[in-house]
Amino acid sequence: MENAITKNTVELEQLETVIKQNIGAFYEVGRALMKIRDKGLYRDVLGYETFEAYCKARWDFNSSRARQFISASEVVDNVKSVTIGNAPTNERQVRPLMALEPDQQREAWQKAVATAPEGKVTAAHVSKIVKEMTEQEPTARSLKKMVAGPPAQAINFAMTAISHLERISDDDPTREEAFGMVENWIKEHR
Repeated sequence: MENAITKNTVELEQLETVIKQNIGAFYEVGRALMKIRDKGLYRDVLGYETFEAYCKARWDFNSSRARQFISASEVVDNVKSVTIGNAPTNERQVRPLMALEPDQQREAWQKAVATAPEGKVTAAHVSKIVKEMTEQEPTARSLKKMVAGPPAQAINFAMTAISHLERISDDDPTREEAFGMVENWIKEHR
């Protein structure tokens, strides 16, 4: 047991060194935070009860910012497989991709790389590609119209709402609040 604690302490120190040296390097920070969270190093080594408490005390950012770093690193890992040597170089390029499913992320990044003006992929260009890909998805205004429409449209709305709720990760502190809001909305609109 003591050997495992020593091993975890060393690993935590190594991972935190990555964060300190690369606070602007979103990918490395995201990967380090993911390992700290997933392995429970914040709890086992430092005694923080939650990952959120660890992030606030050690790095002075909230858990949503930590999740942004983690999500951004996951997106980079996902899109690296389709464009050798053309991975995103900054978090701003990645943020628009976070709203997409993994297959769509790869497709959008490929399009962004292939159509980048003068070969330079900018955050604005990635946003434009993502917007073009998602224009067919329902907006809040069109969802309200669906609910007022025939039963098939209401079922489509419900399926879309459930899909969005399923995307909320289990460790998201707003998960229960989101479910409560949906339940209340359903009760009000029956």
